[in-house]
Amino acid sequence: MKKHIFLLLITVLLVTTSCEEIMQEIMEDVKIKQNALLKGKIYLCPKDKPFRIGGFGGVCVGSEIMTEYSEKVRNDEDTDNFIRTQKALQLGDKKDCPQDRPYYVKRNLFSGDCLSAEDFKPEEVEVKGCKYDSECPKFCEGNTLWEQACNPNTGECYKLKGQDCTKLSITVKGRTFNKICVDSACVIDEEDTYGQFLTYCRVRNAVPMGDLTEFPAEPKFSDICVCNMAFCMNEAGDGCIDEPVVDCGKHAFSKPNFDPCDLITNPYILFREKCYCATGYQYTVDGTGCYKIP
Repeated sequence: MKKHIFLLLITVLLVTTSCEEIMQEIMEDVKIKQNALLKGKIYLCPKDKPFRIGGFGGVCVGSEIMTEYSEKVRNDEDTDNFIRTQKALQLGDKKDCPQDRPYYVKRNLFSGDCLSAEDFKPEEVEVKGCKYDSECPKFCEGNTLWEQACNPNTGECYKLKGQDCTKLSITVKGRTFNKICVDSACVIDEEDTYGQFLTYCRVRNAVPMGDLTEFPAEPKFSDICVCNMAFCMNEAGDGCIDEPVVDCGKHAFSKPNFDPCDLITNPYILFREKCYCATGYQYTVDGTGCYKIP
């Protein structure tokens, strides 16, 4: 009986230990993938390859390759050659290397070679890190925009200075909007209804008008936006163009109350309606210019 209890206890202990090891492996795997996913955002990896392995000299990969990489890290296997291999394969795909020579290796700044599996030696491929701060991109972490600097000794980028985008604001027509961090920049929150109007109008040299409440499915520019100073609504009413120059000639000046934008819809406005004569000059009889008073 005692022997049976002893064996049962041993079995329970082994199962418990095994479960703990499995959970630890899962947690390590999650941590490795989350770190690679964050790096992927920093280096602007595409959606189909959201993980970044190898940092600055690394490569963006998909979930299948990421799982393989994570397993190597957890088993303390060499990952440098694995990263070099993935990078060479991706370059080979971009360079249209043939199937029997899928690995592309740069020889210099302007050229490289497609290599077969037999000829490709990952350990001979140089993985370059950063040398200058300009090589380290900005990135978003939540709503904080981080600037990075380069450590030339390690070839790695590190966080230098963070800017809370939500503390940056823009005021339009008495309304203040905080910004958020998107794609390595502090921008207006486009999920905010008025923010949608603001974004829509700003790219057209304009600002939203009045109390707009709901962004329409098919917005009409002239019903939503007002042109910025020194810009005028074009004839089509779908954008703003540079304000026309009021040409009054040598001896006259543009009237303060004249709106240059009127010239877009009516370029033949009479001279005396848009200009006044300088001191010592008066309008001609037909009102098309100024002449010096005798």
